[in-house]
Amino acid sequence: MTVRPATTVATALTLAAATLALMHGVPLSIVLPAAALPPLLVEHLPDRLDTRACENARIVEVEAACRYLQRLAALHAGPAPRPMPPSPGSWPPSTAMPWTP
Repeated sequence: MTVRPATTVATALTLAAATLALMHGVPLSIVLPAAALPPLLVEHLPDRLDTRACENARIVEVEAACRYLQRLAALHAGPAPRPMPPSPGSWPPSTAMPWTP
């Protein structure tokens, strides 16, 4: 069994935070469970979320579907339309977007 790098980082940060909490007078009965939880979550939560996502998502790798998604992404990545010119008498005039023809 290998340990993820994120687990090592979470454990180091948790130990530092637990040490500071104990130095500031937080009871050990509060610090110990709070220090044990983050490394456990970092180690097991990603696998559970991946499993849950696979149950509820459909992965499509067909060439036609990929081409459709590429066209859709290109359509949505185009330039935004120009803003409309402010109408005369619009309120408040100070918040209207500047318009250049």
